[in-house]
Amino acid sequence: GHHIYALAGDGCFQEGVSAEAAAFAAHEKLDNLIVLYDANEVTLDKMAEYTQSEDIIKRYEAYGWEVYDIDGHDLDVVQETIAAAKASDNGKPKFIKCNTIIGKGMEETEGTNAAHGEAGVPYVDNAKKNIGLPEGEKWFVS
Repeated sequence: GHHIYALAGDGCFQEGVSAEAAAFAAHEKLDNLIVLYDANEVTLDKMAEYTQSEDIIKRYEAYGWEVYDIDGHDLDVVQETIAAAKASDNGKPKFIKCNTIIGKGMEETEGTNAAHGEAGVPYVDNAKKNIGLPEGEKWFVS
């Protein structure tokens, strides 16, 4: 069968519609739905700690989702977790919390809301070099 993927960040889960959609997905047993949550603890204008303190894993377990909590920078773990989620036909949607550091490799703004948006643009080339991506390529898909 097919699977449906959604990518979301900290600010997305502050929106009320995310709660409604999550509850509905669990109620309807949409076990082909896989949400990858980029949990970098940053929203558009502030660090997430200023506006949220919930345990999102417990929240999604309470809705009836199958949950995973992983290192979002370990691509092998990400691939393994997606494969496990796809293989699980248990009537539960899948929620994968990928713990990341925003702006990783961008020393000037790493881990801060300044890396969210245009503030980090001047440092992108150096950041790519710092994390081992090919230089001179605008896009890189691993």
